[in-house]
Amino acid sequence: MRRRDREITHKQKIDEIIRGCHCCRLGFCDGGEVYILPLNFGFESTDTGGTFYFHGAKAGRKYQLLQSSPMVTFELDREYWLTGGDVACDYACHFQSVMGKGRASIISNPEEKLMALKSLMNQAVSYHYKNDSFHNSSPNSDKAPITHIHPEGSNWTFQPEMLEATCVFKVEITELSCKEHE
Repeated sequence: MRRRDREITHKQKIDEIIRGCHCCRLGFCDGGEVYILPLNFGFESTDTGGTFYFHGAKAGRKYQLLQSSPMVTFELDREYWLTGGDVACDYACHFQSVMGKGRASIISNPEEKLMALKSLMNQAVSYHYKNDSFHNSSPNSDKAPITHIHPEGSNWTFQPEMLEATCVFKVEITELSCKEHE
């Protein structure tokens, strides 16, 4: 990292930043081409780093890459705002970001799959509880606004046929860096 004065190394602060994000961008290498996806995620912190959890279809480019190329990169960010000045060079972007690498694998164990999906739901719900503006659907959406969000840690249930049809995978973090510009 070039700007060591902006580096965050305290694990608790890094975990706090990750838990405050609502989107993780996951990057795959596909035969020399970069493929990046914005995804909902779950996160479980461990003493040695952590694990991200994701879900998707059991078909398509992402699913194929999970099977053939397990090394991925990831990026999360939050708290972005711009401050201005009299000239262009006085402007500054303020942010918190996390970047890293990991090894992706498809989860086949039913208990681990359920735990991963619960982690994903808790992350999404926690983010929305902290951000009231996200409680309602977009004004351009034909979907009904959200009137009730289950509290984080709910005893989530999942339909067996949906569990069977869904690919759940994890990324075990092998390298991570965190940066903040206040």
